Amino acid sequence: MRRVRAITVAAALLLSTIGYALTPATPAAAAPAIDALDGAVVSVESVEPGRMDLFTRGPDSALHQKTFVNGAWTGWNDLGGSISSAPSAVSWGAGRLDVFARSTSNTLVQRTWTSAGGWADWADLGGVLTSAPSAASWGPGHLDVFIRGASNSVQHKWYLDNGWSGWADLGGSSTSAPAAASYQNGHVEVFVRGTDNALWHAWFLNGAWSTFGSMGGTLASAPGVTSWGAGHLDVFVRGQNNQLEHRYYSGGNWSTWISLGGGTGSAPTATSKNPSQLDTFSVSPSGELQQKSFGPGDWPATWTPVGEFAQQLTTPRYARTVAFQGAPAGTALKPITYAYVDNLGRLRTGVQRNPDVFTDVTFTVIAGNEAFSGVPALGEQEDRKTVLAGLNTDGDVWTWKQANADTPGFGPVADAGGWVTAAPAIGRLGDGRVVLFAVGRDGRLWAKTQTANNSATYGDWIDLGDADLAGVPTVAAGRSGVRLFATDTAGVLKTADFGGTLSGWTTISDAGVSGPAAVVYPGFRTRVFVRAADGTIQSKFQNADGTWPAAWGAVGTFVAAGAPAAILDPGLGRTAVVARGADNEIYRVFETGQGTGTWGDWERLSPDIPDPAATDPTVAPITNGSGESWIIVFRNLNDVTRVYTRQAPPTAAKSSAAPAGFTGRSLPAPPAS
Repeated sequence: MRRVRAITVAAALLLSTIGYALTPATPAAAAPAIDALDGAVVSVESVEPGRMDLFTRGPDSALHQKTFVNGAWTGWNDLGGSISSAPSAVSWGAGRLDVFARSTSNTLVQRTWTSAGGWADWADLGGVLTSAPSAASWGPGHLDVFIRGASNSVQHKWYLDNGWSGWADLGGSSTSAPAAASYQNGHVEVFVRGTDNALWHAWFLNGAWSTFGSMGGTLASAPGVTSWGAGHLDVFVRGQNNQLEHRYYSGGNWSTWISLGGGTGSAPTATSKNPSQLDTFSVSPSGELQQKSFGPGDWPATWTPVGEFAQQLTTPRYARTVAFQGAPAGTALKPITYAYVDNLGRLRTGVQRNPDVFTDVTFTVIAGNEAFSGVPALGEQEDRKTVLAGLNTDGDVWTWKQANADTPGFGPVADAGGWVTAAPAIGRLGDGRVVLFAVGRDGRLWAKTQTANNSATYGDWIDLGDADLAGVPTVAAGRSGVRLFATDTAGVLKTADFGGTLSGWTTISDAGVSGPAAVVYPGFRTRVFVRAADGTIQSKFQNADGTWPAAWGAVGTFVAAGAPAAILDPGLGRTAVVARGADNEIYRVFETGQGTGTWGDWERLSPDIPDPAATDPTVAPITNGSGESWIIVFRNLNDVTRVYTRQAPPTAAKSSAAPAGFTGRSLPAPPAS
């Protein structure tokens, strides 16, 4: 993005009087093939002091935005649309942003945000674009947009007095997208890469355009330009060997080329969030979004990571199936909902209307041909409506909720944005609001919370800090909200509490553990289970004062092939743990007594008939005609969903050291498509 300083309203009157006198010129001769890095991947603009808005085209071709405000970045928000270039954002004053891009039919499209009215619909402004556009403003009520046209010349249209001009050809022969900025009333400058790979520019001043002139250099990208105040311009390019190169205009003169170091893999973009301050952004050669900031002082030697960036995710094979029932309404029991992503990436949901009849389950594909990744999450609003969240392979989190709490099925999808790399988790705060958690590509944990109980809207994704996390966080009930467990990239288990803000992370394991599962007991004390590096299941129980003991205890000698699942058996009051063995059979173990933390023998879930699993198991509490119970859910190699129901022991046997077994069954097969 090309930063533009908001100037005064008087400039609008000046321009309406003088008009635009065009003097096209040619920087160089015939244009070569279109450059693959045509324009910056991201665009950034400052709409008010201290704030920056970053925009990009996502892998879904939609416009995405994240905001730097109050000293931190939000997560990505999906603004929709279907664009075929990087966007360009500009502000003519506080409370207004205009974003421009090339449409899929190569026309110029615009979307406008105002603090009073939010985002307006997309508008098509026509033209034939062969590059991303660039926008600038030299005062309230005025916009200038520049593109490369079909003949590779620079073309221009402007907005004044609530109306758009036609297209004007400024000539030239550009091999990049243009970049434009203004540092005073009635003045705008446009920069391009010429056919000789040098930087060329032309400017509008005193009612007329100059010819294009060379500023030298050897560019490997389109330029980016911004102004931090009257009489100042800063131009950035990617030079040879991925160097970030810079020239600035101050006091009526241009500096020579200055190298700001290497490590940029895209065209740069820049803005100024405060006078005498500059921020430039690019994508690293390895695909990471990064930032350098100037002022006060000098440019830093290294880039600062900004956060997760666009990537297309893969669909892992045989991701787990989850199940959820939700709270009954008096004596009326809710259906059991199942959800999983199959090996083709389809998100399937199943509804078991009668929790006693496992043959009456209807599976559907909830999102057509959209592809998903990982394990979906199920939860519940305060009004008992079930909430579903899944991770689209474009990195966005998608959510659904029941239209009616007592009617099975979900309403329309809502794209929560995010660009995360692992499936989301769902929790509920002490005030009843649903919150989504997800880990970004940068290893940071992000949260997105309902704006009010049962609301259809969520706030922005909020950065909860850099913990180098990997995978899906485990959510458990906490006294003031939720308790989170997550492993970092080294397999170190960490825990934190979230009640609207995040407590500090507490490290509770050495490296090499995976798959945390948690059970919450009275007093909100939690027992956590992990698979250790040697495959054994290990357990740790939180102290009464909220701290954690140093030592882990082994849950028998069983060696697991995957992540454990755990639950407090409602009939026995004892904890049960379930895991997949090396033979792919599912095994289970119970505490020998309530709260003892000592364990019986691991036993195969299906003791007489082989029933190998292709997925790790999950568990869920249910209530049916027999009372409270729980189920174990997994899928086999034929992608059939298997459900084992806990058989409640006779009343006299509830304290027995030999709990009753489980009844296994297959759910009906989903349709082929």
